[in-house]
Amino acid sequence: MRHGKAVGWVALVCWALGARAAKAESVERGALSLDGALLVTEKLTLTPTDTASNIDSIDESNTRWGVLNGGFGFGAAYGVSDNVLIAAQLLLASQTFESKTEVDGTFAGTNTSSTDLSTIALTPRLEYVFANASSVRPFIAGLLDIRATKVSSGEAETSRSTYGFGGGFGLHAFVSPNFSIDPLLSLQIQSGSQDISGGDGVATQEMDLTGTLIALTVSLSGWFGDSPAEESDDPPPRPAWRAPAGEPSREAEDSSEAELAGLAPVKATQILPGNHAVTLKGRPEALPSSVMVRLAESPDSRLLQGCADVKLVIGNRFYRVQHLTFRGQRTIAAQARPVSDGLLPIQAIDALVSAETSHFDVCGVAWSLTAATRDAFRFFLGEFRQRGGTPPAPAPGPMPAREQTPPAAGASPVVPALPGAATPAHPPTGIAPAAPGSSPAPVAPASPGSSSAPTAPVAPGSSPPPVPPLRPATPAPPARSR
Repeated sequence: MRHGKAVGWVALVCWALGARAAKAESVERGALSLDGALLVTEKLTLTPTDTASNIDSIDESNTRWGVLNGGFGFGAAYGVSDNVLIAAQLLLASQTFESKTEVDGTFAGTNTSSTDLSTIALTPRLEYVFANASSVRPFIAGLLDIRATKVSSGEAETSRSTYGFGGGFGLHAFVSPNFSIDPLLSLQIQSGSQDISGGDGVATQEMDLTGTLIALTVSLSGWFGDSPAEESDDPPPRPAWRAPAGEPSREAEDSSEAELAGLAPVKATQILPGNHAVTLKGRPEALPSSVMVRLAESPDSRLLQGCADVKLVIGNRFYRVQHLTFRGQRTIAAQARPVSDGLLPIQAIDALVSAETSHFDVCGVAWSLTAATRDAFRFFLGEFRQRGGTPPAPAPGPMPAREQTPPAAGASPVVPALPGAATPAHPPTGIAPAAPGSSPAPVAPASPGSSSAPTAPVAPGSSPPPVPPLRPATPAPPARSR
């Protein structure tokens, strides 16, 4: 029956381990728990302190199954960071054993005896919680154990005090963001003392004890307080834009982008040397020529909070991250990190994946980009363009031929001058030369029905023919008033 209860508890823990494997949970907050010891096994060696005793040593071992036998109590924990947790556990246990002995013969009869055992244990511990991308956070713990046990049977009474230290391995299995099931298997080395009193007239016997204790405990923990914000899948908002007067508004464009908001973004996250992280994220349907870049520094670094200038350096060129904003603590790669994000043009990612060396300059500190990072961003770029992102810029080629505009109907074609030819010293035929400082004379319109006779070519060195006098224009009749 006891084994069946233990199997049930183990099945519950296994269910919790697979319940939520997609979202990382932070332990950088407080927790209160109900705790139970499913298994406690002790192996002790007791040695009398009185050297005159005829007992050399006593070896004792006992195993207790179940919460009521092993211990039941409560605990508290506080996360100093997302990797360090301070916790303590207080357990109480009580057992009663009854035995009947039947005696035949002269002293025939039945003897009934009852033995009561009670234990109180305080176990503080320090945990190191490993980073994990799922909702199950494994940890190792160093712990102390202060334990007092009392056994009474009739007038005889045994009091035992032990002090232990050891280590353990456990899991924080989050069933929901604020509730977890936390098994812990620990091994402790114990030492202490034991006093045995036989009642009136019986001397108290003192013993020293040493041994080991193995315990399997399970905690049902409720977490409270603010945890670091989770990583958002939304790119940073674009700067406010107002259409100039007379231009159409962008309400239609904004509504179309709202319909695209439900699409999953294209995303790639890479861990860089120094435990920094860089994430590229974009929605090419809404922003086809820009991607969001999210910089997450190592949890123990505080550079980004005061940094307002981040550049992507590629060879002797660089691209400055636009609209850089510090976002506070975010959970990136299963660790709470200071985060800043902004926008880069897609051409910067094009240049990054093609370069042999590149890095982010974060206020003078270089974050190197490895070959594995460039490969991951190259895959990101391909998926981004497949979903409608801006295509790569075409390679520069020869300038296209300039189109010649055909002359208007009736106009004389322009004949290009031959190399070395002199510029004509006279104006075009039909226009009188203007005197210095005077305005050119108007050209008389041709009379209806007349045709212009071709002008004879002028011999070299001769003067142009005289221009015939212009016919005065007939004044228009005055307007008639009504």
